[in-house]
Amino acid sequence: MNTIKKRDAYFDNLKFLLIALVVIGHTLEPMTSSGVIKFLYILIYLFHMPLFSFVTGYFSKKYSPTKLLKTIAIPYMIFQVLYFLFTRYILGDIFVTFSFFTPYWIMWYLLSLLVWQLVIPMFDFRYSIMVVILIGILAGYDNSVSYFFSLSRTIYFFPFFLMGYKFNKGWFFNLMPIKPRIIISILGLLGISIGVYTFSDSIDIRLLYGSYSHTSMDLNFWYAGLYRLLLYTMTTVFSFFLLFIVPSRTTFFTVFGSRTLNVYLLHGFIIKLMVGYNIYAYFSDNYKTLSLILVGFAITFILSTKFFNYLLKPLYYVNLDRLYRNKTT
Repeated sequence: MNTIKKRDAYFDNLKFLLIALVVIGHTLEPMTSSGVIKFLYILIYLFHMPLFSFVTGYFSKKYSPTKLLKTIAIPYMIFQVLYFLFTRYILGDIFVTFSFFTPYWIMWYLLSLLVWQLVIPMFDFRYSIMVVILIGILAGYDNSVSYFFSLSRTIYFFPFFLMGYKFNKGWFFNLMPIKPRIIISILGLLGISIGVYTFSDSIDIRLLYGSYSHTSMDLNFWYAGLYRLLLYTMTTVFSFFLLFIVPSRTTFFTVFGSRTLNVYLLHGFIIKLMVGYNIYAYFSDNYKTLSLILVGFAITFILSTKFFNYLLKPLYYVNLDRLYRNKTT
């Protein structure tokens, strides 16, 4: 309990909710052709990774090269290798290729985070958020901005990371009293959700990934960037509404918010196994497909337990200080 008291319960609550949505989104991904599942998938992808980037930016104000190496670079390299071996020898994909410069599926986030941490000092100036949003929009016109080095997503999601970096929690929650902001936020979330539901069948999911150029989505006109600007706006508004209603008190899931890296790095193996062994065939009916949400929650809770924390943390959290001491003795 002492550990929880030293942490920020609000952000641990938020981080757990976001990682649960990451897992649920990936669990639903193979079943998103149309209907309610597509709507839920679009709604989740509208904000979950942007808001995750925002939270990560908030906690990146104290830059430490050693911490960057231990918690981002080393886990990225280890799990990039593990996912390649898993895909090649467990799933039997003989066409999978390995490169540290082209991240495997979910590993893009760690590589982007590494870049964000390195370049953030360059954007500590007034109106920097507007500048990076403009860069994000313009990058969509360039077909060469692609998966290599996770460049497309690094550019697209960087504005949210920068917003988090500049975020003042005290100022934000003093904008208005608690009750009005909760009411306004709930109404705002419902309004945007209804809008997404209304147009969900006509929305190209690829718009939400941040990894496709405008022309690759057949947006072959000069004002295609307005789609990305609209998406930036909707995502920001939706995210701020959500920030207003996240509980700030300690809850039963608060402690799990400190273990989101475990969940993020490991859940991909489970999802790929479900796809590779055709588990999704058992969820073809509508009610069964919706039950995948419960499957996603279950995966999140299981991977958030102390068992996986103790079992797997040594695999990706290398004690560089100990290695250095051993080398010098």
